Amino acid sequence: MRKLNYSLLDVFTERPLSGAPLAVFTLSAPLPAPTMQQLARELNLAETAFVTPSTERGSASLRVFTPFEERADVGHTAVGAAYVIGRSTPLGHLRFKTASGDVDVFIEREGGFVSRCVMVQGAASFRAVDHGAVAAALGVAVRGEVFEGSNGITVLLARVDDVDAVTPDTKALAQLPCAVAVYEGSRDDGTGGRVTRQRLFAPEERPASGPLAGLVAQRLLLDGDTQPGVLSIRQGEHLARPAAIDVWATHDQTPRVGGACASVARGTFELPYV
Repeated sequence: MRKLNYSLLDVFTERPLSGAPLAVFTLSAPLPAPTMQQLARELNLAETAFVTPSTERGSASLRVFTPFEERADVGHTAVGAAYVIGRSTPLGHLRFKTASGDVDVFIEREGGFVSRCVMVQGAASFRAVDHGAVAAALGVAVRGEVFEGSNGITVLLARVDDVDAVTPDTKALAQLPCAVAVYEGSRDDGTGGRVTRQRLFAPEERPASGPLAGLVAQRLLLDGDTQPGVLSIRQGEHLARPAAIDVWATHDQTPRVGGACASVARGTFELPYV
């Protein structure tokens, strides 16, 4: 009988039952891919992460499964997995070995407790595309050009005046070549910082996306809408799962994306055949 421990947490939030839900298995030895897929299907979350220690100190293997397939991009799973590991080890930096390459995550603490995890994202690229079908699928006027943005994920980025005004047509969204995101211009948050909002449809709405936040911050920076530094991005309010994502964006470095995590539950699978 092999016991497999997992943690259930919410990423990009300090409050349980908000943000992006994630299950993280911490393994002493690798599992067969079919078993990981079955476990992800059993939990039926958007994503389930599997972490296995590496021989190199401060590094680990990270694999991510949806209920239907393995994903190469790690997104908020790296932030959540670092949070789980950081609760039990004093490490301040982790390097995850993933299907898409190494991902560095920095673990911040306050009073001995993990307060925030920040991942280094890959470089972003953008190309302008026709926006007619995108605007029609979103049911709202698009401001300026629509861009296809890529940084491990590929998404169509549409800037709008108000993300609340979006009335998505799920069938029309499903006909587009990739997921679609809307975002607003940045504004002062009242404390001297900058804040904006985003939504992601793939084609159903998703609660929080770190890769999307990196793309939005870089796009706003390139458009001169925000200055180099920290941009706070809100997402998930329309799903009653509010999330807060912080992005450190500059012109000469790839973005760093992070936030808090909230522990929800812990559990154990007991499998006789593994």
